[in-house]
Amino acid sequence: MAKKDPSEERKRRSERKGQLGHQMEDRVPGVVRKAITEQRIDLLRIIRHRKGSPEHKAGFDYTIFRLLNGQEQKLSFGITISKENLIRIQWCHPDTIQFFFSVKCSDIWIEKKIISLTTRNWYSRFWEPVISVNDTETEPAQVSMWLLPSVVS
Repeated sequence: MAKKDPSEERKRRSERKGQLGHQMEDRVPGVVRKAITEQRIDLLRIIRHRKGSPEHKAGFDYTIFRLLNGQEQKLSFGITISKENLIRIQWCHPDTIQFFFSVKCSDIWIEKKIISLTTRNWYSRFWEPVISVNDTETEPAQVSMWLLPSVVS
């Protein structure tokens, strides 16, 4: 029996992955499931789309839906990771405020951290993103993100 060419097999797998890329709806990462269970968050669903482009190594769009006073509300944000490991996050608030920042960090760590901190503060009636970045020469950037209630007059 002839041996399969590993490069051909890789190419086939990668094409298959590309086709499935936009069908990742409703796959909830474990860290989100844990946050929901621990805090009984009233989430309707989480949609996660993988997106790719030649200048980015990876990218994800998240849309999180919840119920508030019987009304469906959503919070959206996008994460893109460049080939140089530069992370860019775009928040989209219910009131359409958008906000960006970039930082070098571990791909997986930042994705988990954002999801965890987004869900942890899910009960805020009005959202306002707060970011703190602590970067030293010896350690990778530590990114803290959380949502605070906005000041409403």
